[in-house]
Amino acid sequence: MAPVKAEVPLLGADLAARPSTPSEAKLLVFNSSNPVLYALTGSIEVKVDGRGVATLAVGEYVQVPIPRGTHTIDLAHWDLVTFRTTHSVDVTSSDLFLEVFATPVANEVRVHPALPPQSELPGSFRAHLPK
Repeated sequence: MAPVKAEVPLLGADLAARPSTPSEAKLLVFNSSNPVLYALTGSIEVKVDGRGVATLAVGEYVQVPIPRGTHTIDLAHWDLVTFRTTHSVDVTSSDLFLEVFATPVANEVRVHPALPPQSELPGSFRAHLPK
């Protein structure tokens, strides 16, 4: 799988970053795949409403300004085959935190109202820096 190129604006690495307009929310997506089980295959492609966001390595996060409302999140990771899943999320507040992770046969999403405490984040939690 070729890495997904950002087709949407990104907010950068600063966790305090905010969207430029009040009608938008901040969507922070982080990959919490198990680094032992998915060290080589845990990178997850992320698309929002069909537009590329990033390919997140295990432990990486990306921040995207997004209009409030319902959005489609497409995820893909490669193992023996490419596992693709589609998820729907409702963005109703100013911040939404999506934990994405690989499983043996799919990709999963957990929605958090706030960034989980440091103790619950991947040990290598870091910003995705586009190449």
